Amino acid sequence: MTTSNYLYELHNIYKTWLNELALANDEIDHFKINLEKVVTANNKTEITARAEQFQNQFITHLNELQTIRHDVNEAESFLEKNIADNPTAADHRKLEVDQALNDRMQQFQKLFRDLKHDYNTFLAKTL
Repeated sequence: MTTSNYLYELHNIYKTWLNELALANDEIDHFKINLEKVVTANNKTEITARAEQFQNQFITHLNELQTIRHDVNEAESFLEKNIADNPTAADHRKLEVDQALNDRMQQFQKLFRDLKHDYNTFLAKTL
């Protein structure tokens, strides 16, 4: 099923996604700093092994985050070009939602929520 949104709605969706991605990026930076403190304070094998797993997950999430951010910026540029090419009634026109991008963003949000939960559980046990 394809859905269409008004151009201003798509713009708001893209800006919201970019803000969420920026926040996730900042959170991962803080996660890394806290993880270093945990490893420094506790050198048990099971702690360091789990810390390595989190480091790998952070890298994976950051890579996906950068890819999605690039794709959202491209979608936003396409939207801006569409408006520039035909500014007449831009607030009354609709465009089809890029369902693949929408699905990728929703998947990223879910996986990042899971990562945060797992990481916070780990911190609660180790601190």
